Amino acid sequence: MLYFLLVLAMAWTAYWLLRCLYNWDDSVDRSEVMGRCAACAAELGRTQERPPVDNRQAIVDRFGSTGAAAAANEPAQTNVKPLFDAPSGDKDNLKIIKGIGVVMEGTLNDLGITTFKQLAGFDAADIRKVMDALDESNSGFGDRIERDAWVAQAKEIVRKAA
Repeated sequence: MLYFLLVLAMAWTAYWLLRCLYNWDDSVDRSEVMGRCAACAAELGRTQERPPVDNRQAIVDRFGSTGAAAAANEPAQTNVKPLFDAPSGDKDNLKIIKGIGVVMEGTLNDLGITTFKQLAGFDAADIRKVMDALDESNSGFGDRIERDAWVAQAKEIVRKAA
C-alpha cells in the first residue's frame, strides 16, 4: 500500500511538472486555432458548414421499420378489450406519468383510458379492473397502477392544469 501511494505521488508530481514546463493548460486561444482550421479548409476547397444528414429514411428502407427505433415511436398492438368509454376529444400524453411508457400508453388507450382526468377519477374498483386487464394482457405490469401511484400522479397533473 505504501509503495502504491509513493508511485501515485511521483506520477502526480511528474504530471504537474510536465504541465508547467510545456504549458499544458486550457488557456489556449481557441479562436486563433479555429481560424487556422477554417483557412486550411478553405484552401482545400472544403467549407466548415455541412448540411445536416438525415439518414433515417435510408435506414428504414434498408432494414425495415421493425427495429427498436420504430418500436420506441409506435405503440405495440395489444390484446385487451376496452373496459371504459374513452372520452371524446384529444388524448392526453399519459407517458408523463411515471411508470407509463409508449407500450403501456397504447394498452391503456386500448382499455379506453385516454385522459388524466379519467385516470384521476378512478376508485378502487376501477383500479382492480385495470390491474386484472393488464395481467391478462401478459404485460406483467398489472400492479404498476398502484406501485407507481398513477391515480395520485394523474390527480396532481389535473390539479396543476386547473
